[in-house]
Amino acid sequence: TFTFTVSGTDTVTVGTDSFEMQWTDTEGNSGLISVSPTAYTDIEVYQGIKISLAEGTVEGNDTFSVDVTNTTIQSAAAEGLAQAEVETHSGFVDENTSSVTTVDGTFSYTYGGVTRTLVVPANATLLDLRNLINNDGSNPGVTAAILNDGSGLSTAFHLQLSGNHSGAAYTINSITHSLDNFARGGSSGYGFTQTQEAHNAFIKVDGYPPDGSEYIQRSSNTIADLVSGVTLNLSSAGSATVSITTDVSAIKAKIETFVESINAALDFIKEMTTYDQNGAGENNGPMIGNYAFQIVQHRINAILSTAVPGLVDGVDDYTNLSQIGIATDPDQNGKWVIDETLLNTALNTDIESVCSLFIQNETTGIDGMAELIYAETENLTESYSDANPGIVSVLIENYEGIIDNIDAKIEREERRLALVENRLNTKYSRLEVLLGQLEGQTAFLTSLIESLNGTGQD
Repeated sequence: TFTFTVSGTDTVTVGTDSFEMQWTDTEGNSGLISVSPTAYTDIEVYQGIKISLAEGTVEGNDTFSVDVTNTTIQSAAAEGLAQAEVETHSGFVDENTSSVTTVDGTFSYTYGGVTRTLVVPANATLLDLRNLINNDGSNPGVTAAILNDGSGLSTAFHLQLSGNHSGAAYTINSITHSLDNFARGGSSGYGFTQTQEAHNAFIKVDGYPPDGSEYIQRSSNTIADLVSGVTLNLSSAGSATVSITTDVSAIKAKIETFVESINAALDFIKEMTTYDQNGAGENNGPMIGNYAFQIVQHRINAILSTAVPGLVDGVDDYTNLSQIGIATDPDQNGKWVIDETLLNTALNTDIESVCSLFIQNETTGIDGMAELIYAETENLTESYSDANPGIVSVLIENYEGIIDNIDAKIEREERRLALVENRLNTKYSRLEVLLGQLEGQTAFLTSLIESLNGTGQD
């Protein structure tokens, strides 16, 4: 199904005005087409689809849809499997001795709607040509290879171009070249023949689509978006019976992991905020008394202890975790525990209702516990902003502020200590000078006394 939307908001006239239309299809493709006064019929859209507009007025945001079946794309109906296209050249004498061209030339091809033209230097070999294609930085998804058919003839070495994607949209076409020693001809032209066609996978599920000529199409043989929760791997044409059962043990294991993860988070909070009544503080948690940890603990327990918003008691089989045997145990310091009997009974009675307690119900859009915890975690870690900060970012912001203040105090203290050190050094220097003067006076007095003593003896 292709959906077209007229761009802009004005009223325009087909056949008189120029305007654009956006288009999307149900395979996720999209694009823009232009309509002019002279070009409003046979407008190329995608994969060979064209549309024509009748003269008249249209308004911006007008929308229309077209359901189409492209017989060219659906040519894989007989084979059934998706495959990539392969184009094979008629052959060359060798791979690394003879030249595919004696003069500078070009080699061009189109893959998936993207055209590449490569410059091939004179005297390039078949191996050189292969490497040019594979080493092209703008290669849209084609791998070149050389096939030796073992015949020993002058055409034994074949250049093959293979698409890297399966599906009918990925064709290799418009192959051209100007190489003067490289054969031309073939069904695809310029020496190449299509040896494998790009196909979609074609399947019917329980007889749908009912028309014998219509099929559900996918570009790959691995199909994960057809039946919810099921991946189909197509291997050959034919039919098969696929049985789908619910793996109760796997779901139970996921619930147990969820509860274990909650307890691990709560244990971490307890470890970080613990208080040792008998010690001197050496065993206290590094985040003791921190309000952010207390808020996180409270919010986790509040989410898990209350009914899932949107689920209605008496209408929905289960609205809270306690109904399926998940609750806190006072004897285990408030840890969340699982009553195996209650959980097994709930899983075997109404597994979808149990799952709705944890995940988003795709039908109602109601978020279960796991979704709510995930959303709460996202809120807690929201980047810091004045308008809507997350608890964790506030905590980080506050501690960064504390660290900045401590750094400032350390810087001031270092400046003060430097001044004290400078004063002490000055005092010490002065004391050294004074001691030197005193030593000089001592020596003078000692000499004077000795002199006086000597005079008295005479």
